[in-house]
Amino acid sequence: MKKSSSIQIKSLLQRFTGIFEKKSADYTRGSLDDILMPYTLGISRGIGWLSALGAINYYTTISPIANAVDLIAEVGARIYLAVYDKSTKEYIKEAVGTGTPAKALNLLKSANYTETYFEFMRNLFSYFLITGNAFIIAQSTAENTDIIELFCAKPQDFIINGVGTSLATIYIYQDGNRSLVFNLNRMNWRYEAYDKNGFYYQLKHIKNFNPRFNSGNLWGMSVLTQLFLEMEQFIQGAVHNNALLKNGAKPSGVLTLDEEMSDNAYERARKEFQQFYSGAENSGKVLIFEGSNAKFDAFNISPKDMDYAKLVEWIENALYSRLKIPRALISEKSMTYNNLREAKMQLYEFAIFPSFDMIL
Repeated sequence: MKKSSSIQIKSLLQRFTGIFEKKSADYTRGSLDDILMPYTLGISRGIGWLSALGAINYYTTISPIANAVDLIAEVGARIYLAVYDKSTKEYIKEAVGTGTPAKALNLLKSANYTETYFEFMRNLFSYFLITGNAFIIAQSTAENTDIIELFCAKPQDFIINGVGTSLATIYIYQDGNRSLVFNLNRMNWRYEAYDKNGFYYQLKHIKNFNPRFNSGNLWGMSVLTQLFLEMEQFIQGAVHNNALLKNGAKPSGVLTLDEEMSDNAYERARKEFQQFYSGAENSGKVLIFEGSNAKFDAFNISPKDMDYAKLVEWIENALYSRLKIPRALISEKSMTYNNLREAKMQLYEFAIFPSFDMIL
């Protein structure tokens, strides 16, 4: 490697020092520099960007998103591939012999030492659907030798740099103690890396359409980006509803005592009132106060304010529609014997096959 390239890579690594220690659910929007946009939500900056990490956090928090993604990924991963032999013009489904078709089928059957074909494809589908990006790392013992393993790498473990162009020239990958720097080889237009043991790696970045694609944003856009408000409403609605249930479906009221209280007495009264009279398990208990002219005024709430189910249904419709999931496969209210078959066909045509075409 040329000295100038080594200096450039070292500079990039220093520039991004500490990023990987910042990967947690406690990101604050707009708290990182613009160069880290792929790792932040970005909504508060008016650019409408949902990062890989932000999308994954929504997936792990919102059940309808997890249901939709898991449905597409698990059904799609059960579509097994065949190798087309140009010489015989036949599709080969079983690995026979030691030729190229057999090697390809054996590699797909067991992508690596920890994943089967189903697990590899499910992870590939899931990351692409959630983040708009999927990364495949192919490992060989040396350049121009057969691929021995395929890995589906996590998008949040990558940093992409285009060095002032709209073409990615460097991918920096770090997963735990494993670190690889993929450089663009302009002779074969492959992204290549070597590890300390001399193994040769190639990288394939599969990305969704991104209308803001430029030298500072070389990522695919998550399909969840347009659902930011709906996802936030779902989370806030769940938190609000849970708080209402904990408080007996009633907001707090006002406790008034005519007598002036010391700080210690006030704190004791507040804790005892919260312990013995708040929460669903304490609903209906008789209130008892010490002292004269104690009064508690509760705020009223209408049944309409508790209509959380309608909010959830509305948001779920938006989520499933964005991910092309027919409601008949999700909702018992929409499911009938007659439309179930049609819904399954729509799932393959509009959700699974388009994703399959993108990742392969």
